Amino acid sequence: MNYIIEYEICAIACVIVIFISFLRSHFFPSIQNRLFGTLLAFTIADLTLDVVTAITIEKVLSLPFWLNYLLNTMFYSMQMIFPVIALFYVISLAGKLWSMSLKKILLAVTAGAVSLIALIFVNPFTGILFYIDPVQGYLYGPFFKALHVISSSYLLIIIIYLIRHKKAIQHNQLVSAVWFVSLVITAIIVQLIYPNLLILGTVIGIAVSVMYFMLQNPRDMVDYRTKTLNYNAFILCLNELIMEKAQLYLISVDLYNMPYINRIFGINSSNMLLSSIAQFLKDDSKRVWVFRTTDTRFVVITLDEKEHESVKKRINERFNQPWNIDSSQIIPSFAVCSITKQEVLDFGLDNLASTMDIALSNAVRNKEKNPLSIINECDINEFTYLLEVEASLHEALFEKDGLCMYFQPIYSLKEKKFIGLEALVRFNHPKFGLLLPSEFLHIAEKNGHMQKLDQIVVKKVCDFINEYEPYEKLKMQFICINLSAAEFASNVMPIKLTEYIKDNIAQPEKIFFEITETIAASSKENLLECMNQYISMGFKFALDDFGTGYANIAQAIELPFALIKIDQSLLTASPSVLNDILHMMETLDKMTLIEGVETKEQLDIISNLNSGFVQGFYFARPMSIPALISFLSDYNDR
Repeated sequence: MNYIIEYEICAIACVIVIFISFLRSHFFPSIQNRLFGTLLAFTIADLTLDVVTAITIEKVLSLPFWLNYLLNTMFYSMQMIFPVIALFYVISLAGKLWSMSLKKILLAVTAGAVSLIALIFVNPFTGILFYIDPVQGYLYGPFFKALHVISSSYLLIIIIYLIRHKKAIQHNQLVSAVWFVSLVITAIIVQLIYPNLLILGTVIGIAVSVMYFMLQNPRDMVDYRTKTLNYNAFILCLNELIMEKAQLYLISVDLYNMPYINRIFGINSSNMLLSSIAQFLKDDSKRVWVFRTTDTRFVVITLDEKEHESVKKRINERFNQPWNIDSSQIIPSFAVCSITKQEVLDFGLDNLASTMDIALSNAVRNKEKNPLSIINECDINEFTYLLEVEASLHEALFEKDGLCMYFQPIYSLKEKKFIGLEALVRFNHPKFGLLLPSEFLHIAEKNGHMQKLDQIVVKKVCDFINEYEPYEKLKMQFICINLSAAEFASNVMPIKLTEYIKDNIAQPEKIFFEITETIAASSKENLLECMNQYISMGFKFALDDFGTGYANIAQAIELPFALIKIDQSLLTASPSVLNDILHMMETLDKMTLIEGVETKEQLDIISNLNSGFVQGFYFARPMSIPALISFLSDYNDR
């Protein structure tokens, strides 16, 4: 028989190039990557044996019969092993390999393949698959077609598995895997009809190549700025290693002063610094995997404790020295978190990321005591606490009503009475009791729930106004409501919040929406559009925390704020500067409020200043609605 082998030779060359690229890409040693590497190796071996056996079969009568028996036995054995490896690879895509009993998988999947391989090895004595006739040469045996049918059945099992576990597999993975298996089954059928084409090996080569670019594509795993692995690769790696219950070690390095470096040295120098740090962390080691998980954060994963300790030591020595970048010496501020406790890994992937955030935050807080704060044991109790808060907060926002409003009265120095309120949200945790915003707002921000929180706060303030009539019964002139940065992500306020406000707030001129200096500095253009939209509806705006350093006077002037809330830091740092600011704001026809007045000494300082309103613990603390009603009724009736 004359075989057409040219296509298969091209397929071999293609798969070899991909295999070399795969090995050079420095993938982390996950079971999925190891299986794919094995799949590539078996594909090359299978295609090579297919070509070699095609040549030896054509010259069967001129070669020793044992050579053809040996080569074809190896080839058909490879044909049986290949679908088993493919099945294990598909199971790993679904993340189910380590959630199942490995013994059961081995018995269920490989028992049939082992039996068939045994039949292949005894074939020289039985001729059940093929035999060599001294006259006619190479001939098929009675079980030859059945062998291909069994191979196809293994591939059908893969398709059934993919369909049953489609929710656990990414869409592109599912499509690529089904396409791959269907194409191979089709090729088996064509191969049986036209045995001289050698189309099966060619199709397998093409399909594996496509899978490489669709499922294992290095371009989807690399951060091109630093040439490290990216966040997607980090998630896949951790998923694999946690499921394998591997003893992995993590070091997270966060460069928290990168915005400052960007401003001082420029974006190009910052990028060069990041690349230099990434290269230093990699250190050309084949046992270290470096991931850039955020703009300023790198995570180093090792599977060896000695390598882990070596990386920590190198970081400790190197980061105390400046980095020579483009003729400048740059010293980045950084925090380092080292996680080696297997108990932490048992929390799972999402919780592990949260654990690193906690550890890095602790490292930043302790930077003055130790600029390089390596934390060998994360605070499990703190993490468990935050995890419980996070779970309960989600219920409070979307399922249960666990949020409540406190109000802090605002005092008028001119009228000698309380004339306004600031609405402050509290979270009534079922286990830990009443939590302040500082204990849960960062969790809401991390999970993208600030808009939902704003909506709940506005609704509760509206309910308070409608039920207690604070303008009429409590003689309040206005109420301040804090809005988060999430509301100003675009130049149009969110539709849900806007529609609710239109339908439920009858006196918009008595509502001040408070915006922090941070928002004013970072979202100026969008903020102006949103403010004008709400001002046209009658609402007013207050600038909160003025003087904390994020915004300048020009921003306070340019944006249409009606009320400027001056941070306590200006009161304690420089009363004379504070007095100048108050006079300037009066000239600009802006109301002013001094925050954080907590002592009689502070009150004495501002008593001679031209400030309209004050707010602080000296006058009144935030209080629940019943306490507020009682307090204001007693005070303002004097």
